[in-house]
Amino acid sequence: MKRSKLSRRITWHVIGIMSFFNVLIIGVILVFVFRVSLMNSDMRGQYVASGIEGKIESLLWAVHVGAANSRDEVERSLDSSERVFDALEHEITVNQFLDCFAAFEPDYFKEQGRWFEAYLYHADSTRLERRQIGSP
Repeated sequence: MKRSKLSRRITWHVIGIMSFFNVLIIGVILVFVFRVSLMNSDMRGQYVASGIEGKIESLLWAVHVGAANSRDEVERSLDSSERVFDALEHEITVNQFLDCFAAFEPDYFKEQGRWFEAYLYHADSTRLERRQIGSP
């Protein structure tokens, strides 16, 4: 009887020690996998951020160039409000992802009222919409 109690205790100790080391090994593996996964997701995040940054920079550059072109075009068309809309329409067809507007000093075009802001935008993929949005 003493022998079976001793062998049981030894068996339980061995099982306990093996379980501890199994849990320890699994924990180390999980920590390693987590850290590698974290590094990979960080690198993927940096690639995504770099791509977005590049797209934003190119969009901002296009807006800058479009604004400069629009200004020149509008300045050549200051003799009538209709020509201002035509100039904006030319720019918006060249830069299809932009909407355009031009704001003027009060009473610049008296026939349009005190406040005149020509606004041209894409109503849908095939149609442009003109609006006068000026107000105090």
